[in-house]
Amino acid sequence: MTLKKDLIKQINDTVDKLIISGFTINENYTSDKGSYINWSGYKDIAFTLKKEPYDVIYKQCVIEKAYNFMLFDNAFVQLMYKVEDGKISNHRLAYYPHPNYINYQDSPDIYEELAYGNHYFTDILDKKIITVPLRFDYSNDKGKFVEKDHSYSHLTLGNYKNCRISVSKPLTPFKFILFILRSFYFDKFTQNFDKNDFRCKLIIDDTIVENEKELLHINV
Repeated sequence: MTLKKDLIKQINDTVDKLIISGFTINENYTSDKGSYINWSGYKDIAFTLKKEPYDVIYKQCVIEKAYNFMLFDNAFVQLMYKVEDGKISNHRLAYYPHPNYINYQDSPDIYEELAYGNHYFTDILDKKIITVPLRFDYSNDKGKFVEKDHSYSHLTLGNYKNCRISVSKPLTPFKFILFILRSFYFDKFTQNFDKNDFRCKLIIDDTIVENEKELLHINV
């Protein structure tokens, strides 16, 4: 099986697992066109939303169904890859929580009773929770690479322009979704999955350079 087919299979398997376990309320089929992997109906709206506030970005993505799947708390996930010459040449893996949602781990009973109706419950707020979108980006373009400042693979938190935390290598779909589920939905994750779920056997080479290891970074 080629790397591209492996990535597509991981995305499809992820969606299937999340549907069965009640994690998702909306899904898009995986789209496979040329070198690109994204979702059906994909449109590049990133440029038009680049300078918009987070709530506007979130709302427009929901209107356009610009995601692979939406979780039960109305957070959504985007998985986009480009594969060339049998290797990942680019990826954008993003998690967008609802701007006004309470945290599931703090109030699981509320979600079990209410969230499955796919409503926006903007009156249910938890002021101590800060909504933070996150994005793992990767590009093998040497023209974009700046040692320590713009790593080949990096994590951006909160859409901050210059927040680029170095990551040791590109992420597979299983690695990314495991990070999201364990970080933000731990209780529900442990109730529905075991250590073998989302186990990734793909071998991806490191792309981080030695000097970047001197800084705080994420080792995958």
